[in-house]
Amino acid sequence: MHVLKLYISASTACCNGAGMTKKNKLYLIVLLLIFALIVFEARVGNAESNEPNRDIVRLAFSSKLLNDANYADAQAALELWIREFSSSSTLKVQSKPLIFENLQSLETALKSGEVNVVGFPVTDYLKIKDKALLEPSLVAVRKGSADGERLVLIVRKDRRISDISELKGKKLLVHQGYMVDAAYLWLDTLLDRKHLPTSERFFGSVREVKKVPGTVLPLFFNQADAALVNKNAFETMVDLNPQLGEKLTILSVSDKLVYGIFCMSKGLTENSKKLMIQNALIMHKMTIGKQILTLFQIDDVIPFKPHLLDPTIELFNKAARRQGNEVVRRRDQ
Repeated sequence: MHVLKLYISASTACCNGAGMTKKNKLYLIVLLLIFALIVFEARVGNAESNEPNRDIVRLAFSSKLLNDANYADAQAALELWIREFSSSSTLKVQSKPLIFENLQSLETALKSGEVNVVGFPVTDYLKIKDKALLEPSLVAVRKGSADGERLVLIVRKDRRISDISELKGKKLLVHQGYMVDAAYLWLDTLLDRKHLPTSERFFGSVREVKKVPGTVLPLFFNQADAALVNKNAFETMVDLNPQLGEKLTILSVSDKLVYGIFCMSKGLTENSKKLMIQNALIMHKMTIGKQILTLFQIDDVIPFKPHLLDPTIELFNKAARRQGNEVVRRRDQ
């Protein structure tokens, strides 16, 4: 407004000059006012472009990503990271992240705007892909498995089991990690290839176990007939205890599957998305960032690429077709 007042004063002064007709004075006033408005709009535009980003980022995570981690510890670590991030950025982040137990609650929060950045398993993302207005931005990775991790179905060597059909009515243990949903999709795909029922009808019992050792060791001690775990986790156990490799063997191996994905609401500005991604990509270099990655049992996060989801989408769609549901389209379709 100061600029506008200045030009109005200037126009008045000019118009009071001698030798000007009323018509000329009117033209001069109009021209000066137009010029004043142009300058005023330019100054306002520049001021607004220099203001801090107005988005408030509201983080949410699926409890599945935490596996057996303590919720209170996870929340405390995330709050410390948010505080550190907010202090070094123009982006405002809600201080307390939300942790959701089920997909329905998370979807409700997304629709209401209560959250706008979400970390959850790929299978959960695919379930709400067309409803929640989310864009994949980052994926979780482990060392040596940037494009995903394989699942394995393991059995005892002395049982001489060579085909999944031989496990009918047997006891299965499943690792209850963040890939548990993908594990069931893959397992049911194996059964479907043999024209067998789904896992819940095929096996005598299916029990989920929170820790990998608790999933593998009962099989080693002959207290179960099969176990379903991450390949890297199983191989690490064998490296630490070669006896496991002597007694147990892999019956089937999955394709590489991405287990954790981080998505952002399409309503966030491009600047906000860019800042969040930049910070996430250097988390592994910060002390508090390393603690958070450890809580989520991952080593790093990398930029999202559509092809990383293809194997999981294939499993998801096979299950959808069996149930007569709509399939998920890939980005290249």
